[in-house]
Amino acid sequence: MKVNEKTLDNISQMACLELDPQQRKSIQAELTKMVSWVEKLLEVDTEGVQPLTTLSSEINQLSNDEPEAPLSQKEALVNAPHAYPPYFVVPGVKE
Repeated sequence: MKVNEKTLDNISQMACLELDPQQRKSIQAELTKMVSWVEKLLEVDTEGVQPLTTLSSEINQLSNDEPEAPLSQKEALVNAPHAYPPYFVVPGVKE
């Protein structure tokens, strides 16, 4: 499948990307290669192959949750890079 202009427009809009014509051409070619590769994988016969659910054969060793005394405000702020007690100070988020 070839990635067309409309698909590239949708992807770049969702990713908030502004692409110049040269970038559009390059990315369109790369996306087309990726989609072709995935389509090639669909040709592989996977009949009888068990799904892979983890890359490790190890089993998680989970511990029981044990309630503990909560931190005081002073203890919670000890390692804060910036604090204005009793608050953490964080950078503003702007759009």
